[in-house]
Order: sequence, then C-alpha cells, then structure tokens
Amino acid sequence: MPVQFWLGIASNYTVLIAIVLLFETRSSLIQQNRFRIKTTVGRISWVLVNFWGIMASQTPMYFDIPNQMDAKMFILKSLPCPTIEFFTEPNFVMTIDPFWENYIHISGNITFLCLTLQILFFTSCCIYYLFISKTMSQYTRRLQIRSFYLMIIQTVIPILLIFVPLSALMNKEKDG
Repeated sequence: MPVQFWLGIASNYTVLIAIVLLFETRSSLIQQNRFRIKTTVGRISWVLVNFWGIMASQTPMYFDIPNQMDAKMFILKSLPCPTIEFFTEPNFVMTIDPFWENYIHISGNITFLCLTLQILFFTSCCIYYLFISKTMSQYTRRLQIRSFYLMIIQTVIPILLIFVPLSALMNKEKDG
C-alpha cells in the first residue's frame, strides 16, 4: 500500500483523538459529572495513555520492513501488469508478510474501537447530565445543550469529510 495511505490512516487517528478530546472536555465542563477529569495531571495522563497506546500498537510493523526490491517482485507476482507509475515513481512497500497485514488490520480496528468507545462514553455522560439529570438550572441546561448540539455539528462534518472517502479508498484497496 502506498505511503499516502498510511499517512491518511495516521491523520484519521489524529482526527479521532481530537474528537475524543473535544467530547472529554465537554463532558468535564459539566460540574455534576462524576466521571469528569478534574486535574491537569489527570488529563495529561489520560492523553498520554491514549497517545502511547496508539503508538505502541502501530509501531511494531516498522521494525520488519521488507527488502524493497524483493517486495516489488512479490507484488509483480500477484499483479503482473501494474501501472507505469509502479516502475517510474518511487514506491515503498510496508509489508508483504500476511502476519503483518493481519496485525495492521486487527490493531487498527482495536484502536478505532477504543477511541470510538471513549467518544460514546463521553457523549453518553453529556446526554445523561444535560437531558436526564435535573441537577442544574434551566438556563444553564439550555446553554449547555445548545453548546452540545453545536459540538455535534462540529464533529459530524469532519467525520463525513474523512470517513466517506476513506471507506471508498479502503473498498478500492480491498477490491484491487
């Protein structure tokens, strides 16, 4: 797969982390939320655990980069008539080993699942404390609900702009 594909995956993780941070911040702004992160040290620790968790799961494949000429010959066996760019442009092959291909898919899915679960958790905290719990004044609730709706709109647009083309690209990569 081309380097641009991996850069796209990395930027998608970056967007997901930013969305998680946005929902966590919104959830922690609700004073009644018992799950909010109260201290700066706690927030920094939480961010570092997320960052290093993603880095630790995505890094091992970089320690087993195949010989590029052998990898290109392997690709030519399965794709005997590549485009002209295969020969004229510099290409970088991440892996030809089925183990690493499976590892990339599984670790990517687990990372995506963990980040998505965090988004769902912080969203559910916001929904509970803004819509179900009656511990704050109507005026404060109305302002925070408006802010929550705007935050949802703010996150849906990047998600659509990134994940729709990404899913089309991944289906194209899968189909050949």
